[in-house]
Amino acid sequence: MENLNDYKEMLLDTDYLEREANHLLCGDYGEDIYLQAKSVLKSRMNKVAWISQRMAEIIFNLSSQQARKVYLSLSSDEQEKADKVLTDLIAEY
Repeated sequence: MENLNDYKEMLLDTDYLEREANHLLCGDYGEDIYLQAKSVLKSRMNKVAWISQRMAEIIFNLSSQQARKVYLSLSSDEQEKADKVLTDLIAEY
């Protein structure tokens, strides 16, 4: 339960979210994740969802279903803020 709350806090803290997403996209979580991220960024996949779920998995040891549940528990404004942080960061890559 604590990991769910920690993940939610990250989604609500735009600086923390951007910093961790940047680590993921730069390869700080290993070559395997880095190569997956490069592939996803070139694809038509939902990049924001993929990045969010990988961070939940890597940092907080959550499943994609748990990550989705936490995301859906946010208000629409909170979801939009988190999405915007990740969308803007993705545009830099």
